[in-house]
Amino acid sequence: MKKIFLAMSIITGFITCSQKNTSNNYSAMPDTSFNKMLDDYYEQRMKLYPLEATQNGDNRYNDQLPINITTAYKDTLKNFYTNYLAAVEKFDTSKLDTNDLISYKIFYREMKMQLEALDLNVMAESNIESYYIPFQQFWGLPITMGQLGSGESFQPFKNEKDYNNWLNRMKQFATWCDSAIAQFNTGMANHYVLPKSLVVKMIPQMEAMTQKDSSKNIFYGPLKKFPADFNDDLKRSLVQKYIQAIDSFIIPSYQKLAVYFKNTYLPAARTSSGINVLPNGEKIMII
Repeated sequence: MKKIFLAMSIITGFITCSQKNTSNNYSAMPDTSFNKMLDDYYEQRMKLYPLEATQNGDNRYNDQLPINITTAYKDTLKNFYTNYLAAVEKFDTSKLDTNDLISYKIFYREMKMQLEALDLNVMAESNIESYYIPFQQFWGLPITMGQLGSGESFQPFKNEKDYNNWLNRMKQFATWCDSAIAQFNTGMANHYVLPKSLVVKMIPQMEAMTQKDSSKNIFYGPLKKFPADFNDDLKRSLVQKYIQAIDSFIIPSYQKLAVYFKNTYLPAARTSSGINVLPNGEKIMII
């Protein structure tokens, strides 16, 4: 999986360069359609991965939090990568300059690797080892949500729209958690579960997010650092909305996860460690 992350960082760099070149010296490119394909890939990718877009400074999708762990979403991704694999295969590499040829080879390999990962039930960009294990102690959306909700990560809180964007993401998180539990249940049915040694550490992690004391709950962070131009009425309105969202969506979701891990998942967790012992584990390790 590390290979995919490395490839994606390189691809992002090439796409950025491509976007700069197409705006500054577009006619100098030997095949502008190739760079147009990279631009189109980036645009469509940001819609599919809105958290990645936010991290990249692309604020168009800051209010979106797709339920990206479902079979339906996996099918959407498979179609996405299949279409771009077909698109890149149409190019005549003999007509590409040196830089574009390097981009071509990396992009082609990336599309193949992503499809291979999906065939193994893996979503590489989200660092999900399997759709049957949507998150664990070290990574996954419940961890990321806490980081973003603190107001100290890459989710922006510079104006009223930013605050409303995060409100929408908090509300969507409840649905994501319900889907995560469904995926964990499917994993149990297929003997694809986390080690007990990790699950016992995830329970207090989830419980820590259920703190109702506004001075201690990490999701109240943005309410403690309003921009200087916010008037008192706006501040009061946002405080009310955030408290309602945290109490209605965030705290109940983490409580549900904590109870689920404690009562249902932990008894089914495995005593072994490592991915290699799981179905297709050896293949997943080398992606």
